[in-house]
Amino acid sequence: MRSWVSSFIEYVADQLKHAIAAELSPLSVRRLVAFKGHRSAPCDADSSERIDMALAQDCQSLGSVENVEAPEYANAVALIEVRQCPSEQNRAYWQLAQRTQTLHSTQLNRRFAWGLTVCGTHVRACLFGNDDILASEVMDVATESGRKQLVTLLVNWAMCESQRLGYDSTIRYNGETGQWEIDVWDNESRVTHAYIHERTLFDTSSQFGRRTRCFIASAKENSGKQPVQKVLIKDAWAPTEFPGSEVVRDELSNLRTIRDKLGADDTLAGTYSHLEAGGVVQQMHTKQRTADDTTVSIFADIDASVLEDVPARIHRRVATTPVGEQLKSVRSVDELIVVVGDVMAAHTAIVRRCGILHRDLSTNNIMFCHDDDGMVRGLLIDFDNAVLQSDLHDEQRLDQIGTFPYMSIGNLEQSSVKRTALDDWESLIYILCWLGTIGINRDDQTNVKIRSDLTICHWHDAFDCKKAQVAGYTYDLSPLANEITLESNVTTPPTITGTKYRLNPCAPLAADPDSVPAIDRCPANSWVCRLVTNFKKDEKPRVTEVNAVAGVGTKDEPRLEARASGNESPREFHWKMSGAEVEKVGWSADIKFICDKSAKNEDQPKIVGFSEGVLSLEWAVPAACALGDDGKDKTPDDKDGDQDDKSGGGFFSTLFTLFIVGASLYLVVGVMYKSLVVRASGLDLIPNLAFWREFPYLCADFAQHIWDMVSGRRRDGYSVV
Repeated sequence: MRSWVSSFIEYVADQLKHAIAAELSPLSVRRLVAFKGHRSAPCDADSSERIDMALAQDCQSLGSVENVEAPEYANAVALIEVRQCPSEQNRAYWQLAQRTQTLHSTQLNRRFAWGLTVCGTHVRACLFGNDDILASEVMDVATESGRKQLVTLLVNWAMCESQRLGYDSTIRYNGETGQWEIDVWDNESRVTHAYIHERTLFDTSSQFGRRTRCFIASAKENSGKQPVQKVLIKDAWAPTEFPGSEVVRDELSNLRTIRDKLGADDTLAGTYSHLEAGGVVQQMHTKQRTADDTTVSIFADIDASVLEDVPARIHRRVATTPVGEQLKSVRSVDELIVVVGDVMAAHTAIVRRCGILHRDLSTNNIMFCHDDDGMVRGLLIDFDNAVLQSDLHDEQRLDQIGTFPYMSIGNLEQSSVKRTALDDWESLIYILCWLGTIGINRDDQTNVKIRSDLTICHWHDAFDCKKAQVAGYTYDLSPLANEITLESNVTTPPTITGTKYRLNPCAPLAADPDSVPAIDRCPANSWVCRLVTNFKKDEKPRVTEVNAVAGVGTKDEPRLEARASGNESPREFHWKMSGAEVEKVGWSADIKFICDKSAKNEDQPKIVGFSEGVLSLEWAVPAACALGDDGKDKTPDDKDGDQDDKSGGGFFSTLFTLFIVGASLYLVVGVMYKSLVVRASGLDLIPNLAFWREFPYLCADFAQHIWDMVSGRRRDGYSVV
């Protein structure tokens, strides 16, 4: 399959070269050649996955494709996914999408990408936008019309401007210096600022959405006599309401307002993102004209009816100072307090003097830097979700805005109550609770086994394996709370088909390591995963299928079912859970637990079969016996009662801990609020100071009142003072 695809592409490239040479045309034409992905792994990509084929650009002076070295992801113009028959089209789409995501994250100057799927003789061109993947009609190369369409496509790709292939003309690689150059157009001054790329802070982690990239760069025009000023360049595709409208949440406008109103305040310098330059990216088009880079201009030649549900986006790029460090790099609690104080002082000033509400306080958006004296300063960044407070006056915010773990309760519940600065202060409380739990910096966080040891990480787990309830009885399945792998092989000459099941009856499976290609990993939130491989002897297995048999969403949990057995606890019960839908068939898992005290909890389940999407297992273990099942069955209430007798003061110790934590939060947040908002000092920093001054006298009066009631000395009317 791959050989004819490669030969066809090479033939078109050669014929185009000869045709232009015969016409003596001065046209600049790129030579597109195909290389097979198995010839080299993409060493510049953070993945071990290999692509089937790809188109790469080659100059006309080179010879045939055999002389061309297999490029890396960074040099690929478009990726090609090859399959044997048309029935595998959906699988080809899926794999092409996964590979193209890596292409986006690898190439700094990629705005969008093209791709090809070849399934038998059916060829489709795919355009990967920010919100959708657009696929062409089938070009059947077994027919003359299909071959003509594919030739036309390849010729257009060879002769069009680089912008039409998805490249960004404002991000260029300078071969002489070996550096990337990034242009930032400033809408206000109408001037282009050139910067030299130093480091990529964040590449685009998703193929869809805003595709935000962040670079650390320095000014290109620096003469070397002055210190090089580093800037943070943020590149993103922001949504618009309709073509030509302003951005829904206009970060650029907010940054200008903050700069203009707070720029003269030296006490706040370096505590917020200061705009150096920014605007809509200007792409060079035909006739040396520039225009705003939008999805509308990218899809200009596509039928409007196809794009009816595709949201419009605009490409913006901003350069800000200072460049901060991530919060997990702070060295001590003292530094953390200073950072949080600076950030909230900047937040308060932005709310009061600029009328802008941030709405997304998180550990990622609170950073810090060092001033000229080496002192640490907090830095508030990322105003993507910020809005003018005046815009919220007549608006009911039913959407959830911000970073999920730190959202306010009203935000989480999608309350119609107008958002205020208090929502951001509430987010700060959750940030401090989180850092207080896992540690303030990367050294502390490395030493804490947060995923497995901390109770806070399991608060969302509704299913408790240690106290599983079946027909009114309690079962402790926690001895089985480990990942188990079941494997079977079937000989299918000349290959062997292997089926592997991974399962954990108590929790979702752990994520696969980064060394496993993304396309071959079990889906997130899977409790039971089925992985099918196919291989020949002495060859590496090739994954042909991977799906979730049980578990799809974050809130999915198993159901435990058993038949009534009179006054005795069930000796058998079923663990059932739904999974993914594959070819319109809903998959699920059914584990039959059997109480067997002669067995061991380490024994593995037996595969009964996999039919019509249902995986049936049998598991005979002591853990499948009800708690207290020693001749007399105990109900869950009886068992809990025994444990309460043994636990002693566990309740009071928990109550005392909650009191200490609550009092600490009350004092810390109260002091910060009065310092930053009320501008109090000294003893006035203590929250509710007047109440605490009177508190001892109130306690004394209350004690005297109780004593008078007990001793009978209580009198109505006046009393001696």
